[in-house]
Amino acid sequence: MSHIFGQITGWGAYVPERIITNQELESRLNTNHEWIVQRTGIHQRHAAAAHETTSSMATEAGRRALTRANLQPTDLDLIVLGTSTPDHFVAPAPSSQVQHALGAPNVPAFTITTGCTGFVYALTTAHQFIQSGAYRTILVIGAELLTRLINWEDRATAVLFGDGAGAVVLQATNK
Repeated sequence: MSHIFGQITGWGAYVPERIITNQELESRLNTNHEWIVQRTGIHQRHAAAAHETTSSMATEAGRRALTRANLQPTDLDLIVLGTSTPDHFVAPAPSSQVQHALGAPNVPAFTITTGCTGFVYALTTAHQFIQSGAYRTILVIGAELLTRLINWEDRATAVLFGDGAGAVVLQATNK
């Protein structure tokens, strides 16, 4: 009996251009660079421009992962996106927006809506689909756009969150 495993064959990331440094937060909050780094390890975070969305960042990260895996969007069997910040709270789901933007109209796509662990849940779910034999090539994306939602006056949260997306292509293998 051979076992099926999921292997990462491509990865990609996208972060917006705008950077918010710890020094910038010092002017807004009762905090300083050393306090933030000591507690979080974070030196800076990225903030989306007005035209950027969760799905646009996810699409770009997905494109980069597909390029590294030397695949086309139509080579995919499934797209799984983990986020707590969808573009719309009802429809369309960000996974469907990514599916459309990538040009993969016949590839099933769904969104796992959860907080910090969204990418891990999406990757675990994709791996289970690979192991079951249901799918062989899956694009897994984690994306968040939190800077529009957080309270920039709250030191406990403002120092933690930024915007961006990461993606991997997970493919079936027996090795």
